[in-house]
Amino acid sequence: DPLQPISDQQMAEALTAMAWTIVKLTTLHRTVKPELLTHPNTLVTAEAAELGSADTTPDNLYMIGSFALESDQTLLLEFVPPDTR
Repeated sequence: DPLQPISDQQMAEALTAMAWTIVKLTTLHRTVKPELLTHPNTLVTAEAAELGSADTTPDNLYMIGSFALESDQTLLLEFVPPDTR
């Protein structure tokens, strides 16, 4: 099937969702683990209950960090994923 143009309503919904996501992710550390901003280069794990139900999925394990790198540094994260159901 050839692609069909999207409606104005569909475009508005997509732009609204994108804008919400950008704002939410760029301000995340103001509400979720704000202490990481004063302790950069730290990666912590948190279960959904610790972060609040409004922003989480109940059975997820979140890894959250804040990093401050020099211009000649590269961030490389290596970890073993936890067992899943």
